[in-house]
Amino acid sequence: MANRPQSEEAILRATANASVKAGPIELLREPYPGDPTREIVLLLATFSPGDSTPPHRHPGVLVGYVLAGELEFQLEGQPLQHLAAGDRFFEPPHSTHVVSINPCPTTAQVLAFIVRNVGAPNMIPLPASTPSAQKAAAPEPPESSPDSPPN
Repeated sequence: MANRPQSEEAILRATANASVKAGPIELLREPYPGDPTREIVLLLATFSPGDSTPPHRHPGVLVGYVLAGELEFQLEGQPLQHLAAGDRFFEPPHSTHVVSINPCPTTAQVLAFIVRNVGAPNMIPLPASTPSAQKAAAPEPPESSPDSPPN
């Protein structure tokens, strides 16, 4: 492994340890060239079966790549996407991410590349009182059967 770039080494180490620690692992943080107010961050997010994130925003541009498993993904105002290993997605700065869940019985891993202001958080959870958060947290109504009385 001596000939691999440092970031590839970090991905391999993080992937090997993913079963030990779920959630995002920072693999790289570098200054943005020519702009000392911005930085580039590379994260590895691991989702165990059924894991999800609350509705949230990212403070900068995010490009994601599904390394393994499957992920349901939705930005506010866009259709739900079912992503699998090899798929990629884009989140404009401050867009509302309403669905992010691993619906499968296997672990999912996502590599996320973020350009943001220096020191900004990776994720900004939405307060439960916002319409986006309420909509995302609302349970689906139960399906009625032919034998059920109408509501």
